Amino acid sequence: MPSTALKNASINWLPSRFGRIDLRDILSAATHSRDFSDTRSDYIARRLRFMLVVFAVAISLWIPVDFMTLTPEHTIAIAWARLSLSATLIVFWLTSLLSKKPALTYSLLALTLAAVMAFYAASLVIMNSGTAEEPLAGYNAIPFLMIAITGLFPLTLAMSTFNIALIGAFFIAQAAWLGNLNSLETLNELWILVLISGCTLWIQTGQLLMLLKLYRESTRDPLTGLINRRVLMKQLDNERQNFEQLQQPFSVLMLDLDRFKRINDNHGHQTGDAVLKMTATILTQYARPTDTVARYGGEEFMIVLPGFSAEQSLPLAEQIRSAVEQQSTPSPRGEAIQVTTSIGLTEYRSGEALEATIERADNLLYKAKQQGRNQVLTSTDTTNNSAQPSGSDSENQATAILNDTPTAQANQNNVAINLVDK
Repeated sequence: MPSTALKNASINWLPSRFGRIDLRDILSAATHSRDFSDTRSDYIARRLRFMLVVFAVAISLWIPVDFMTLTPEHTIAIAWARLSLSATLIVFWLTSLLSKKPALTYSLLALTLAAVMAFYAASLVIMNSGTAEEPLAGYNAIPFLMIAITGLFPLTLAMSTFNIALIGAFFIAQAAWLGNLNSLETLNELWILVLISGCTLWIQTGQLLMLLKLYRESTRDPLTGLINRRVLMKQLDNERQNFEQLQQPFSVLMLDLDRFKRINDNHGHQTGDAVLKMTATILTQYARPTDTVARYGGEEFMIVLPGFSAEQSLPLAEQIRSAVEQQSTPSPRGEAIQVTTSIGLTEYRSGEALEATIERADNLLYKAKQQGRNQVLTSTDTTNNSAQPSGSDSENQATAILNDTPTAQANQNNVAINLVDK
């Protein structure tokens, strides 16, 4: 289907600078990680705030020039329009300081463009009312200036096209209002707007691709493509703040591949790397877009699940455990390598340090390995921190029987020896 082909399309674009580019990266932000979206939004917000302050000041300072160059019939109305625009931009600037949410940043950018273009349309209408006069070149240049200025922001093609269309709509509306839409001058200006828009899209896309390249090199695990530990801790801190401010729960799922050292020893590190990649693929397939999936270290992975308690996260953890168990990876000798995983699952508790949450998940993972591996262990009682295993019934029954034997007790007492083969 065409939509599927478009979704999965990749193009060789600027190969010497960026290598092979996934078209989805520049079409929209749907494939961007949440951390990159937040980082890009903050970058755009900083530039937008600077632009708002400069525009608010410059627009007001131009009032004396209008008094010297325009007829008295129009200067007062234009001055009020300028002051209104300056006040609006100051309000936008103050609003941008209240929140760092990407949706607010992109909305303020579009509203800024709309406000300036509304001033442009209003000023031309004012100057053509009563005794019409030819507007200064600065007024006619506003649409071109606004499209060029959007090149300062690393926007996706979807967002940039929307902003350009917004500017174009104001330009066409004012030309139609003044009856100049079909004039040769207006058609020439539209053609110039199209040319400038093309250059702007190219500049914005180049910025976005460069940001993505630098971000992924610094924040992604090179083997699995998952985010690294540094970004993971940043996301955990964001979720902690959401919990404290909004009482939104979040869970931490920590998993470790069972007996992974045997795979490296018996089949080679390339096979071990293939198993890690396969596991990362499974995790990203089962995780929600709002979840954070990271490689925590070695054969250990972590998923942060916003909005989910440990009890709500348990079905997903079990699905992941089952999917890993059922998947196989071919070795260089053609053997099907199967692996299982042990999972520790917990949720954040009010007021505790993130290190305590991670340690609890790690302890549950450790206990899951002690109790037979290939199972999910979760603390569902936040008072006594009781752990409940999840896995196949036969595995749990076998674990229960083994734990009652003297041999099993001896094995548990000497678990340090088993860490080599965990």
